[in-house]
Amino acid sequence: MSLLLNGIKPVLGRTIETLQAGSRKRLSAFKVHLKETYPVLKHWFETLRRKSREAWHFLNTFIQPLRLHLGRKRILAGILAAMFLLAAGVAIVRLKSPVPTEIYEQARLAVSEARHREAASYAPEVMQQAEYYLEQARAAWQNENRKWFWNRDFQATHQFAESAQICARIAGTLAVARRDSLELLTTFGIARLQQTVEDFRNQAKRIPVNKALWQKFVASELIVIESKFAHWRRDFLTAKAKLQTAEPLVNGAWSTTKATLEAYLRQVPIWQRWVNETIAWSAATDSTVIIVDKMAHRCFVYTDGQLRAEYPVELGPGWLGHKRQRGDNATPEGRYRVIKKKAGKHTIYYKALQIDYPNHEDRQRFGEAQKRGELSRFASIGGLIEVHGEGGKGVNWTAGCVALENRHMDEIYEWSVVGTPVTIVGSLKGLPTNGHRSTSGD
Repeated sequence: MSLLLNGIKPVLGRTIETLQAGSRKRLSAFKVHLKETYPVLKHWFETLRRKSREAWHFLNTFIQPLRLHLGRKRILAGILAAMFLLAAGVAIVRLKSPVPTEIYEQARLAVSEARHREAASYAPEVMQQAEYYLEQARAAWQNENRKWFWNRDFQATHQFAESAQICARIAGTLAVARRDSLELLTTFGIARLQQTVEDFRNQAKRIPVNKALWQKFVASELIVIESKFAHWRRDFLTAKAKLQTAEPLVNGAWSTTKATLEAYLRQVPIWQRWVNETIAWSAATDSTVIIVDKMAHRCFVYTDGQLRAEYPVELGPGWLGHKRQRGDNATPEGRYRVIKKKAGKHTIYYKALQIDYPNHEDRQRFGEAQKRGELSRFASIGGLIEVHGEGGKGVNWTAGCVALENRHMDEIYEWSVVGTPVTIVGSLKGLPTNGHRSTSGD
């Protein structure tokens, strides 16, 4: 057959070249050429037929003696032997590329174990590779099963299954490591943020916090609590996300309060000068003076330049900062004097010392704030600020006045006269070690 094909190929090649020419002249030449090549083709076919008859006669010389001498049993044994050889060949093929049942099952179990370890959440990139390789192994296996058994090759299935198993094991190990790391990270993060929240709350007991900032802080505190519950459920990814949301809010509230306080305390040198000048005046005139430290929530009474008494006081809820207008519940800062003493039916606060707020400096500051647009042109500067009794409530509750317990008010009322200096400052030393709870105002 090979000899026949080798002989025909040149002839057909020349025939095709002739056909492609396409002209009538060449078509005529093709007919002449075909007449010339026909005997050659006929010779090749006759040769093939003769060779086939010779091969058959050659085989028949071996088969005929077997029929005469071996008999039917021997022929049956030969058939069985041939079947055995065929089965052996199939077995060899299967051994060469065995059915991937075991390796696929191992890969499937490895992927299942990785899912159980939450690899889809904690190691998603590797877990996706494992699931991809497992799916490719399944598809390759199905594709080979559609072929005849002797033509099946499961090498690709084996490779995909092995890759899936390796990736699944890596994903499971990585997920456990990342989960443990997140558990530790969120444990310390929650503890740190809770401490910041506690510090802010303690600070809020000492200084007033504006409503908007306090609402933002409370919202962030709730997020910290949500993070804590997520951590308790061992949902560390959610716990981390909640922490990342709450942390800038809590730190922002703390930073804003700290910045406000630092700006406020920059006036300490001025306040100290006021106090020193007031005490010096007391010593020079042998008079009594009253000094109020708002940050410390203390009232000091000096006579002849010497400390005579010290009392706790309560202020307005908005005491941090100078009083700017009526209704802000702030206690003013400045150097004032007693302009009226009240007792009995003239006051609802047991006894009172009314001071000359607003003085000239207060009015000047108020007018400048209105010009800058910081205060409405319809705003009022307020007034009727007193040092009075009915204190001892433990909270900042006044509308801007300074409240003392009645027994302390008796003493300070007796020592004071109209014209007694009353110097009110923000702070002399900074933050106190103990403080008062701030409330939402009168």
